[in-house]
Amino acid sequence: TVRFAVAGCVEGGHFGYAYFDSKTGPVAITTSNASPCAGQTVTLTAPAGVAGPYSWGGPGIVSGGATATVTVNAAGTYTLTVGTGTCTATMTSTVTYGGGPSVTASASSPTICPTQSVVLTAGGATTYTWSANAGSATTSTVNVSPTITTIYTVTGGSAGCTGTQTVVVNVTPTPTLTISGATTLCDGASTV
Repeated sequence: TVRFAVAGCVEGGHFGYAYFDSKTGPVAITTSNASPCAGQTVTLTAPAGVAGPYSWGGPGIVSGGATATVTVNAAGTYTLTVGTGTCTATMTSTVTYGGGPSVTASASSPTICPTQSVVLTAGGATTYTWSANAGSATTSTVNVSPTITTIYTVTGGSAGCTGTQTVVVNVTPTPTLTISGATTLCDGASTV
């Protein structure tokens, strides 16, 4: 609030003028999430005390384009213009989306026999959830015993973002053995 008073003027045939100029500190648009994950919406809010009307521009405005708060869903630079006519101010804010954690997944042995088990290990995140064929485990490692070649999926979470990775365990079929050759022999004869 700025208050000023002018004195010494009496009604007459001239105008009285008073001038002031002011300076404010930096103003900035605030964001609800400084590092959103892909697919999340972000709320941008005009600085407190900045009066409208408001006009937002940018690549992914979902709602609120003419209010103090706008919801966006795409990366890019967003512009807020406040005021009307020649008395306007413009400010910008950039939204950058992250892709989530780089989840890794590996098997202790990529190829096994049907009677063997294998340890699957995930990394690159803080929380893990394996697919149902791995028992829906929520640990970074899980022990599985597939009987056929199987693809396992793990979803890793970190700071509210998720990423997925798959690992294949190849199961080599048990060989079917056959024995051939003569089964009836004369005494002293041989066969292969």
